[in-house]
Amino acid sequence: MHRGAIVRILVTGASGLCASAIARKLVAGGHEVHASYRSKAPELPTGMAFHGTYQGSLAERKTFSAFPKQIDAVVHAAAALNDPATPVRKFVEDNVIATHNVIDYALAAGARKFVYLSSVSVSGKVSQSRYDEATPIVDPDPYGYTKRLGELLLNDARDRLASVSLRLPGIIGDGGFPNWLMDLARRLAAGGKVSIHHPDHRFNNAVHVDDLADFCAGYLSRDHDGAHLLTLGASEPMTVRDIVETLAEGLGSTSEIDIVESDQEPFAIDDSAARDKFDYRSKTMEKIIDFLISLHKKN
Repeated sequence: MHRGAIVRILVTGASGLCASAIARKLVAGGHEVHASYRSKAPELPTGMAFHGTYQGSLAERKTFSAFPKQIDAVVHAAAALNDPATPVRKFVEDNVIATHNVIDYALAAGARKFVYLSSVSVSGKVSQSRYDEATPIVDPDPYGYTKRLGELLLNDARDRLASVSLRLPGIIGDGGFPNWLMDLARRLAAGGKVSIHHPDHRFNNAVHVDDLADFCAGYLSRDHDGAHLLTLGASEPMTVRDIVETLAEGLGSTSEIDIVESDQEPFAIDDSAARDKFDYRSKTMEKIIDFLISLHKKN
């Protein structure tokens, strides 16, 4: 594969939490960043600018006619999110057809690298205590099915396009999509009743959005061939009990906390492959908890 600096980068879904953080990181690093979006135009801090912005559905081929004719890399974050109210057809359009079109565009435009934001949801029902890239896929929901198909499409192109598919747990950031940890902080801040299970389970199923952006920028700056699948998480897990107690204390919460039984077995993220082979670094769970406390106090 031809080597050389990655300069011109397309970021899809650029108004979303993950993509906007990645775009800021890349622009700050001197890259020429182009942004695609569906409805809300992406914004950058004062002093930063995109080289181009493009509105339209990635499930429609005509959208790509305005895109740069040559690109070095793509960060594909656009997707239909995991909402039970979302029709299956929407998942297929936004997570499969759109991803297929973006990969085709990347190949035609000469891209050498591709970052795909996938999800631990591809694995469906996880029955083991440790989650990694080899965790079996068992009965995923429509969102998980369609994100898995995106991974497979990139694997098909592995001889022509270097890629990494990132199986992400809950993303932590200001304005992020709800997940267990962010919802827990919200309920504690509001003083609402909180129910937890498996209080002694060591939890690290979270990635701060800035750590994700740092990883993507680092991947694009290094030489890697082939299609890789990586799982990311926080470092230095904390027990569920310690997480709840630390959040509650930091937020001055008056919430009543109940421990309830659950048949669902918990799991922790094993991201050693990303750390050992791709130099992934992340915040500790303690630092993520500190961030959530600061976020709620600010808001």
